[in-house]
Order: sequence, then structure tokens, then C-alpha cells
Amino acid sequence: MKFSQTDDTIVAISSPLTGAALGIVRLSGAQTIDILSDCFGLSLNKPVRATRLEAPLTLDADVAPLPASVYLWQEGHSYTGELSAEIHTIGSLPLLNRIVDRLIESGARAAQGGEFTFRAFLSGSLDLTQAEAVLGLIEASDEAAFKTAARQLTGGFSSKLKSVRNELLDVLVYLEAGFDYAEEDLSYLTTEQLQNAISSALDKVQDVRRRLQKDVSAVVSNRVVLIGEPNAGKSSLLNALAERQAAIVSHTPGSTRDYVTARVVWNGVPLEIVDTAGRRGAAPSSHYRAVDENRSRWSLSAFSQLATRNSQLQSGTDSPERETVDAEDSSIAAQAQELSNEQKDSADIVVLCVPVDQQPQTDDDVDLIVRTKSDKAVAVSENPDEELFCSAVTGDGIAELRQAIVQLVAGRSSGQTEILASTSQRCRELAQRAEEFLTAALDLCRDESGSVSEELIAENLRLTLNALGEIVGDVCTDDILEGIFGRFCVGK
Repeated sequence: MKFSQTDDTIVAISSPLTGAALGIVRLSGAQTIDILSDCFGLSLNKPVRATRLEAPLTLDADVAPLPASVYLWQEGHSYTGELSAEIHTIGSLPLLNRIVDRLIESGARAAQGGEFTFRAFLSGSLDLTQAEAVLGLIEASDEAAFKTAARQLTGGFSSKLKSVRNELLDVLVYLEAGFDYAEEDLSYLTTEQLQNAISSALDKVQDVRRRLQKDVSAVVSNRVVLIGEPNAGKSSLLNALAERQAAIVSHTPGSTRDYVTARVVWNGVPLEIVDTAGRRGAAPSSHYRAVDENRSRWSLSAFSQLATRNSQLQSGTDSPERETVDAEDSSIAAQAQELSNEQKDSADIVVLCVPVDQQPQTDDDVDLIVRTKSDKAVAVSENPDEELFCSAVTGDGIAELRQAIVQLVAGRSSGQTEILASTSQRCRELAQRAEEFLTAALDLCRDESGSVSEELIAENLRLTLNALGEIVGDVCTDDILEGIFGRFCVGK
């Protein structure tokens, strides 16, 4: 586990690592008061309530004391749940680093990324979904993302799960008591009461699962599909938008025969950009390597056909087989067009790519027309105010295109998501499992054969509790914790 030691006192700069009027150094752990007193010669006592002190700090004997405020929180009332302090002073990065160095010299340890929030999780101040919300607040780049994270941080999502877990724990306690004291004349749950309790919990878990599914769908549905004729610059545009080599680029028309995807996040909006095959013409044999290098969805038999056809065509020989190869080429080109059409049909945003020296000619229902290769020719356009001009080579117009796509997606948003994308993706399968276990328990309760063991019902309830516990963090593995807290920066 990344945070192997949790009983010492940690320190880090918690304000942005840039020059500012105010900077903050955070300290948390049992030795906070002793370290502060030793480091700066302060006379401090453990606080019984949140306390603010004006305490000028002396870093070096030949330097005048620095103006600073020291905030103290008693154990159980701080962000981490531990005895904690913050030093607020001038936001000079060298100065803040010097303060951290002095505190380390006095016994503190440099905190790792996410370690303060991890300690808040360990102390019970935050559950796992709330810890994810802290990261969501840090990473939020628009108001919608900020509000989603803020709602999750206040416990709006996890509170329902905790309520269900408590109800099921009560039921399980009654069942376990019945197993342990079967011979005693004690009153336990009736079959009807057991069914009602499990049915009520199942309804709530199903609601949680639907909410998670809705928010996952909202995240992954932002598909932006690039269409256009061969050699319209779609692959180059994809690479420019993704800022990496996602698609192979060739000057020969028709190099892309499969569709290629790249996932990006712009202004907090997750998108999947899709480059499709040219909508007219046939591709040359010399560029079918693009299919394999971009994770083709075609079958292995199609790859075999392509390799055979390549070898035959590059040999330059005329043979009876050549006509067969040409027919296969046409068939594969038709498959490419079919894939392209499927991607267009599944798109949220369709972007038509047209080189600047050509006129847009399409009957497709497109959302945006982009005039590509603006660095190579004089634009030919009947509606220049309604089109975007860009160059994947020079980068001109790429930022404007990103902004236009984000605005289109935002304008079509079906509403604000309730749960952060990272939480939805992590918890969806767990909620599904909990629903399946509860359904099995309810089916057992309704079995009229009389042969159903309450031990089986109890086991399904235990499995449900484990699944729900993984969502909020009551049950979790080191891998889960690493995946969440490893994404935090130092000081948080």
C-alpha cells in the first residue's frame, strides 16, 4: 500500500504551487503541536476547539519574523480527523518550501499525494465516494462538474447506501440470532417481515444502480464522429485534436479503412473522437497496415485477405486471381463504409471535414462543417461565417474547433449528472452485484417448497453488504485505494 505509515505527522504545501498573496502549509498528526513549538519557538497547547493564532514565524536568526496565522484543530474536528494545523503566510513558493523543510527537520514527514484525504478516509471523516468527490472538486473545470462533486461530497449519494446497509445489518442480526439461539423461545422476524425488509432494500439498491448507469451513459455518450471524403484530412485532424498520433496519416486517399478512436477531456467534458473511413472511393493496398495498428474491429480472416491481396497486387503480375483480389478489395471497402455509417449513426456530434479548396457536398445531417488544410490553399466557401477553418499542420483553428465541439455537447446535455464519472464507473458493477444478491435472497424468501434454508438467505445478505461496503469503502482492497488516492496531488 502506498501509505504504509499512518501514525506519524505529515506536512505539505496545500495551496497552489505558484506565487500568490497567501500560501498555506498543512500539518497533520499526533505530534503537530510539539513539532510547531519546536520549529518556531511557539508556546502552544493542544486545542479544545478550532483556534486561530497570530504567530510571526522566525525561519533564520538574521531574517525578520514573517507575518503568519496558525490555525489549529483538535482531533476529530479537522479535515483528516487528526490533530491538525495550517500555517497561512506570504505565498512565496521558496518561503513555503523553507517552512516545510524546517518542519521536517523538527520531526514531520513530507506527505505523499492524497495522503491527507486518505487519513480523512481512515478516520471516518470521509467515505470513499466523498474522497472521490474531493478529487472531483480539484479537477472541476466548469460549474456543472463543480456542483456534481459538491453534492457528492456532502454525502447525497452515499447516505442512501449507508441507510440500506444499516437496514440489512439489522435483518442479518435477527437471522444470525435465530441460528445461534434456535432452541430459545425468542421472537424473530416472520417470513413476511423478512420479505418486506429485503424487498425494500432491493428497491433502493435498484434505484442506486439506475442512477449509476445513467451517469455512466452520460459520460460515455459524447461521441464526436469525423466524416468526409478520402483524403479530407480527418486522420490528421484527429491527431491534432487528441495531441498524439492516434491515427496513421498518408497523402494517399483512403488510408483509413477501419474507424479509429481517441478519448479526450476538454473543459471537463469527456469526449470520444472517432475518425472514419472516407465515404467515397477505394483505398490503396499499401496502407492497410493502418487497420492493424489502430485496433481494427474486423475479424482475423479479413486481415488474412488483406495480406494476401497486398502481396498479389504489389507483385505487379496479371493473373486470373487478380480479378478475385479486386472483388475482395471492393467487398472490404464496402465493409469499411458500413463501419463508417454505423459510427455516424451512433454519434452525438457529426463533424464533416472538407478541404478548403473544395465545396461541401453532402446530404448528411451534420452538426459542424470544418474546412481542413487551411494552410495549403485559398478557401472556397459560400458560407465562411458558418464554417470553421483549421490546419492540423500549423494548429490554426484547432482551439476554436475544440471550443465549438464542447459548446455543441453542452447545449445538448440532458441535464446535470448526479454522480462523478469516476465513481459511476467504479461502482456500477458493485451495485449490479448487490442487486443480484438481494434478488436471490428475495426469491429464496418466496420459495413455498419449505426446503429453503435461512442460512442461504443470510449468505446472500452478507454478499450484498460486502458489495455495498466496497462502494462506500467499508470493505476495500489496497488496489482500490491506490487507484483513487494515487490520483491526488501532494497537499490534498
